[in-house]
Amino acid sequence: MDTSLASLTRSLPSVPGPFMGLTDEVVTVLVGLEETPFHIHKGLLCSKSEYFRAAFEGSFKEATEKKIHLEEDDPIIFQHYAVWIYNPEDDSLGGATMPKLDMNGYSRLYLLAEKFGSDAL
Repeated sequence: MDTSLASLTRSLPSVPGPFMGLTDEVVTVLVGLEETPFHIHKGLLCSKSEYFRAAFEGSFKEATEKKIHLEEDDPIIFQHYAVWIYNPEDDSLGGATMPKLDMNGYSRLYLLAEKFGSDAL
């Protein structure tokens, strides 16, 4: 009997609502010049972003490697974006453990979401 994580998650039903995509595989997003890694559920990321859907579900190398490099983006801003993906109802975008954003930071977060085709942010 195969008890690997991949085997177990393949057998789980799709979860509707805010947990959609959490039983899916995980992809790596490397952000900034130092390539800060973010490990995000592919199904959830692709459901929130046209950009990532094209990269990870298309015929690009990112789909095969399950990894994408975003050298031009700021890891702190992307961290807020990643928290929003998992919890879009949280107005604090992560609470006290995350760096706070000023008005410029929120503008950059909005532009990042727009770049990724995430309209709901």
